[in-house]
Amino acid sequence: MELKLTDSIASKADVTRLYRELDLYCTQEIQHKIRKDKNETTAVSDQLKDFAAQNSIDLNNKTDCDLLLKALSVFKDKLVVIHISFPVEPSLSCVHKLVIWFRQNVDPNIVVQIGLQPSIAAGIIVRTPSKQFDFSLRRHLYEQSNKLQEVLYSGV
Repeated sequence: MELKLTDSIASKADVTRLYRELDLYCTQEIQHKIRKDKNETTAVSDQLKDFAAQNSIDLNNKTDCDLLLKALSVFKDKLVVIHISFPVEPSLSCVHKLVIWFRQNVDPNIVVQIGLQPSIAAGIIVRTPSKQFDFSLRRHLYEQSNKLQEVLYSGV
C-alpha cells in the first residue's frame, strides 16, 4: 500500500503520533464490538480522519484499519527526514510552507525536523541524510573574512 501524507503531518513525531492514535483506535473499536457497545465510539483526531480520507481508508472497516496500521508501521521507519535549523522559533505558517515546498519539489512523503541554533544569527541550515547546506549569515561572514580584512587594513 502506497501511503500519502497530508499537509498537516509535517514531522516524524506527527507520523509516530498518528501511528499510536490509529493503533489505539483499532484496539478500542475491537473492544467496543466485542462488548457490543453500539453507542460507544472512539474519538478520532482531524489529522487521522484526513490521513485516512487521503489514502481512501474506511476507519470503520477492520480490514482497512489493520492494513493501514501495518503500512504505517513500515512507512514510519522509512521516512525521509530533512533537518532545518533556525536562529529563532519559526512560525507555523513558515514550517507549513517549507513542508509543502519540499513535498512538491523533493519527495511527496518527506517530513521536516525543526531545530533551533541561535549561533547562526540569520538564515537557516538544512541537513539531509547525506548533505548539509548552510545558508546562514555566520557562514557568509566567515567566507568573506578576507575581504573584510582587506577593507579594514586598506585604510591604514
